[in-house]
Amino acid sequence: MRSLNTKLLIAAGLTVMLSAATVQSAQAQARSKFHPGVAAHKQDNAAMRNAEHQLAEAEKVMKTALPIYEGHRHNAMAWDGIAVGEIKIGIKWNSTRNDPNALKMHSQTKSQMHVQAESPTRKYSAHEVAVSNAKLQKASTILVSARTTLVAAPHDYGGHRSLAVQSIEQSLKEIQIALSIGNQGSSASHSTKHGGKVIHP
Repeated sequence: MRSLNTKLLIAAGLTVMLSAATVQSAQAQARSKFHPGVAAHKQDNAAMRNAEHQLAEAEKVMKTALPIYEGHRHNAMAWDGIAVGEIKIGIKWNSTRNDPNALKMHSQTKSQMHVQAESPTRKYSAHEVAVSNAKLQKASTILVSARTTLVAAPHDYGGHRSLAVQSIEQSLKEIQIALSIGNQGSSASHSTKHGGKVIHP
């Protein structure tokens, strides 16, 4: 009889232990699903980080273009930088989304951003201008790819993904204006007609 009672006690103990383990497993799964800082959220950030790298590449290409676009090349790079900033804020929001302080993460101020005027030191040949225009076209292609990458992200990162996309679109508009100037000819006088540009949101 004692042997039977011992077996029953052991079985009961095992049942309690299994139940506790099941509850702990369920709680862990819930934390993984709803709480930040876990692997799932790190995977979420893949598209945002890829877009950030693409934007860095676009800026690098734009920097090598000639200073003949009346400040619009600089405007395009500035909007590119704003998009990168929104991505960084979005990634930070994603890691702290259940933190009340995350609501304090504001976007960058985009109004009245003064951009330095471009000042070429010499005339450029038609070939040099064509090469420079091709660089802006390449940057535009990279920006479009970055926008596509962001749109494919799993969620909106507290609205910062959308703001990054909007900034990319502004950068693309600036590149189109720059190219319309560059395609007019090889004269470098374009960039000395106006003073510093101002970016408006």
